[in-house]
Amino acid sequence: AVAVVLGIETKSLLLGEAAALDDQADIERAIAGPDGALTIVNLRTLLLGPSTVLVACRVRVAADVPAAGVAELLEAAGARVRGAVPEAEHVYLQPEVDRLPTDHR
Repeated sequence: AVAVVLGIETKSLLLGEAAALDDQADIERAIAGPDGALTIVNLRTLLLGPSTVLVACRVRVAADVPAAGVAELLEAAGARVRGAVPEAEHVYLQPEVDRLPTDHR
């Protein structure tokens, strides 16, 4: 019986299982933040162990955010993610800066 449970748990880690849906929703809310300056373009989560989650996310940064403020936004979003989902030990946020007017897309 122990071998069966261990096999199931190991298989899920080998297949690249995503974080639980509740955790993913918490991560999405944490990244978006209270001010809406970040928009999620693509979010991926991956269980690295029984209590470790990797978060990789491409985010669009609002056009009115100065370049110097982008790093601060990303640091704050990463901290919010870790606060919301403590298992998210590895958080990687890649910015896309939205600088083109919306009518030129």
